[in-house]
Amino acid sequence: MLRPRLAEGFTIVPRGDVVWLIAGEDVRFTLRGEAAERWLPDLLRSCDGRLTLDEAVALAPAAHQAEARELIAGLTGERVIVDGGAVLSHRPAPPAWQVEGTGRLAEALGARAPGGALCVFAQDTLDLAAALAVNTQKLAEPARWLWATIGPAARAFVGPLLLPDAGPCLECLIDHFRLRSPVPELYDLLVAHPGPFAPAAFDAPALAIVADLVAAKLALVAREPAPSALYALHVVEVATLEVSSHRVLINPECLACGKRGT
Repeated sequence: MLRPRLAEGFTIVPRGDVVWLIAGEDVRFTLRGEAAERWLPDLLRSCDGRLTLDEAVALAPAAHQAEARELIAGLTGERVIVDGGAVLSHRPAPPAWQVEGTGRLAEALGARAPGGALCVFAQDTLDLAAALAVNTQKLAEPARWLWATIGPAARAFVGPLLLPDAGPCLECLIDHFRLRSPVPELYDLLVAHPGPFAPAAFDAPALAIVADLVAAKLALVAREPAPSALYALHVVEVATLEVSSHRVLINPECLACGKRGT
């Protein structure tokens, strides 16, 4: 279950029936509702990742609870409100990790892995069934882990640190891909495909960027409080060498982890 958390950097400015969320001149949201200044700022401040969606909505006056739920849903779609469950469940630990998987990325990471319990599952292909099998295993153990792949032809994915008791799992992330894809059925085909899978043709400099990104992200495991980057998806675009960061929300209907109650 979503534990809504207002993203960092937004100033809440109420006035009458309008509440503004401001983060610089170019980033602002205007929220409107009857007597919004009386209840909406408190609702937004309660979105700190500690309460479930239902608990946060219950803090609003009864007459405005349906409106409150709709506003939170809209702000979640705009990534102004994100899932705070993983950050709150963060447990700082030494950045000790080991590598599973095969291919050039697994070899590059294995050469620099310090050893430890945290697993990095690295892939050079789009074998999603193998990655989802690891997801099932880590949820059952339970254990933290990270997924990294250079499977897509022109980009690489370095997933968020996946926790067994909070935040999204890999199935949630793939559902996120599926919902945003113009051809969502391709993901079902890949999961069902027994192989073989063609390896990605990454050149050495691009591969090194991905390996550096994985190592840099895992170094954040020792930090307290948890940096948001540790629980974000990072995408490396080969053509431009651009790295982008994306929030990943838990899917409350996920069959793999949706009953964790987070």
